[in-house]
Amino acid sequence: MVSQADNSNGKNANAPKRAPEKGGPKKGGRGKGDTRRVAGAMLAAITRGKTLDEARDRLSDLPDSERNLADAMVQMALRHYGEINALTSKHLKRALPLRPHIAHGLLCIGVAQLVYMNVPAHAAIHETVAATGRREQPFRGLINAVLRQIERDIQADGPPSPTPLENLPDWMQARFEAAYGREALDTIVTQHTRTPPLDLCFKMPEKAAAFVAANDGAEALNDTHVRLERSGDVRALDGFKEGDWFVQDVAAGYPARLLDAELRQTSTPETPATVLDLCAAPGGKTLQLAAAGYDVTALDISASRLARVKENLKRTKLKANLVRGDALDWQSPKQFDAVLLDAPCSASGTMRRHPDLVLNRHEGYIAKLAEFQQHLLERATGWVKPGGFLCYAVCSLDPEEGEAQAQAFLAAHDDFQVVSPQNLPAHLCHEKAFRSTPADHPLAQSRYLGDIEKGGMDGFFAQVFQKTGA
Repeated sequence: MVSQADNSNGKNANAPKRAPEKGGPKKGGRGKGDTRRVAGAMLAAITRGKTLDEARDRLSDLPDSERNLADAMVQMALRHYGEINALTSKHLKRALPLRPHIAHGLLCIGVAQLVYMNVPAHAAIHETVAATGRREQPFRGLINAVLRQIERDIQADGPPSPTPLENLPDWMQARFEAAYGREALDTIVTQHTRTPPLDLCFKMPEKAAAFVAANDGAEALNDTHVRLERSGDVRALDGFKEGDWFVQDVAAGYPARLLDAELRQTSTPETPATVLDLCAAPGGKTLQLAAAGYDVTALDISASRLARVKENLKRTKLKANLVRGDALDWQSPKQFDAVLLDAPCSASGTMRRHPDLVLNRHEGYIAKLAEFQQHLLERATGWVKPGGFLCYAVCSLDPEEGEAQAQAFLAAHDDFQVVSPQNLPAHLCHEKAFRSTPADHPLAQSRYLGDIEKGGMDGFFAQVFQKTGA
């Protein structure tokens, strides 16, 4: 075990020599140490409450060639955050403080390289220690000593055994195991440690089929969604410039497919069904519904997120009426044939794509969100025509935000009835609702096969109700 006093002030003989620096990397003349420093600063910001997307602002300090590496190190550290802290605690008398410097972030970045990224030990250790600045100087030797001890342990005994449950807070483990069982929980937490594949949603099935035929390794998940294990720059993929597809996890596509199964029975090109997409950004469901030929109004409170929807509509040559507004205050001039509410939620179903969520969620957050979701559902009911449809969806694994919310809605609204899902994989339909988890795969014939290599899917709940009263 190494103490701070044993190796502080950079006195360890093995520590690389570097003069203390006053701040972060400066533009021009950047080195590899700066890449690690940016990564450490990103991780430190996330542990203090920033999202991964917000922390990515720091990547602008790096040249293009180094940005992907820094981002990959941060994501790997986030995916194994619990395991990394458990491993480093074996070599520390006390944990490194999270504030006001980035020493803890740098240590985690160093371990991520050594254990999970196959970065050569000399590069991982030297460059990570070299990334310490003036504020981290008292911990410089300590970081060096811990990383070198971990490397010696790996050389002697091999990499540490995976313990993915350590990456999930105890309260999440308890809630997810109660909802899905231990076998599914084990698969969910393992999926969280893996970089997910890329799913594309095509506007037209024939374009999806042609893409699969022309690209080795592309897998058709359904008639519109295609999966790629590795993609690189998505802008270089076939069909991007032509606007044939947009990025969307296959699970995120099913709520709109549920509505489409009902609306297509009465909608025509001459009189297309009208659909209100509430909390619409980033816009995948808006694009799906527009591609299906419906008259879509997309409402969102964020101007910047609506701007992204507008860009994607332009690229895909689709049309929708974009409205900026708060769904709790907005006044609609009309009712709609269908309303899709993909409500703000804990987003725990998207942890494999957003590994920072695990650090920035707490149990009390769920109850507050559930109350907000209930208010949004109440507002949505007034915008549905008699005989029309309301689809409620959340990208959460927590039943309090999904199944329980839908049951409470039905109990309070006798003018709505459940619609049985159509044209969806049977193993994803339960009690007339759609439910997926990262333990599922869209082509599986039964749940929880543990087929990690298939890449799983996001966790989603969705259910459709039809308004029966006048």
